[in-house]
Amino acid sequence: MKRAFVFIDGSNLYYRLKGIAGFYMKENGKDYSMSHFKFKEFCKWLVGDNGLQEIHYYIGQIKRPNPQSKNSQKAEQMYSSQQRLAGYLQAQGIVMKFGKLMRDPSRPDVYHEKGVDVQIAVEMIRFARQDKYDIAYLISSDTDLVPAVQEVKDLGKEVVYAGVKLIPIGDTNNTKKKNVFGISYGLLGTASDVKLIEKEDIKPFLVLREDTQVK
Repeated sequence: MKRAFVFIDGSNLYYRLKGIAGFYMKENGKDYSMSHFKFKEFCKWLVGDNGLQEIHYYIGQIKRPNPQSKNSQKAEQMYSSQQRLAGYLQAQGIVMKFGKLMRDPSRPDVYHEKGVDVQIAVEMIRFARQDKYDIAYLISSDTDLVPAVQEVKDLGKEVVYAGVKLIPIGDTNNTKKKNVFGISYGLLGTASDVKLIEKEDIKPFLVLREDTQVK
């Protein structure tokens, strides 16, 4: 049995889960809670017969907003939502690591993450050098992580690229859309192995919002 670590690009996974949840909501009319996704169960399914050692979840940190600032109500909602997610992940024994979240000066409602991919790369390599795992499962589609994947392989470890497919918008037969599923071809070509995750694979780990309410 190989020792497995799972490295999750939080924003990348969130938006893919949101698209899948939206797809099923249109199909069955049911509302799913993104903050209560069964992360640990999903990761256990992902690693299969390998021994799941640790799960690391990386995301840009939302700072508590100044009540006097513009858009403070929305920012407070985002902050509160992330705090709930942090508590939920911690309760499952998942390690949450924060990068920076920067507001776009030209679009006040738009934020960009900084440093998240660097943190993932550094820790994948660090833990490989410390011989903490035999196989890393990378849930991300950030091609910037290709050099880190190659370095981990050079250290004698395996890396599985776990790409959750995007729900495509519009006609998937449109030949002008070169990458409708949002898969990283760089990671496809570099990883030791690849696991492309379909919406049907995700559905068992979605949680209905009504089931998260206190009775």
